[in-house]
Amino acid sequence: MPYAITYIEENGGVIATYSGITTDEDIIECTNERFLSDEKTRTYKYLVSDYSHVTEYKITPAGMKEMARLAVIASKVNPNIVLLGVTPTDLEYGMARLWNAYADDDTTGWETILVRSIEDANEWIEQNLKKA
Repeated sequence: MPYAITYIEENGGVIATYSGITTDEDIIECTNERFLSDEKTRTYKYLVSDYSHVTEYKITPAGMKEMARLAVIASKVNPNIVLLGVTPTDLEYGMARLWNAYADDDTTGWETILVRSIEDANEWIEQNLKKA
């Protein structure tokens, strides 16, 4: 499996770390897995999609469109999620912006933050989403 999902229960976080060759099927499967349970989705404060360990990025616009469609569905359960994308390459950054155009912040209600490293994502979380 070219991804791992880590749940940070104490502060409502979910981190999806992709590695190796990553395809449309992988990101769609991971998205489905993260949003499988409405009960769990209601507890999320932030989601991190970390592409910093990807060696070959085989994501297409169609894959981004499907992932965005799933996010719109999940946003009906929890419209307050902050999405952080760790996009170290220009290709990953561009595809994340495409996802953002498909998902549209106005449709999901989600804030989307794109950073270049997991350290930047962690810093943003620490500064903006401190534990209650």
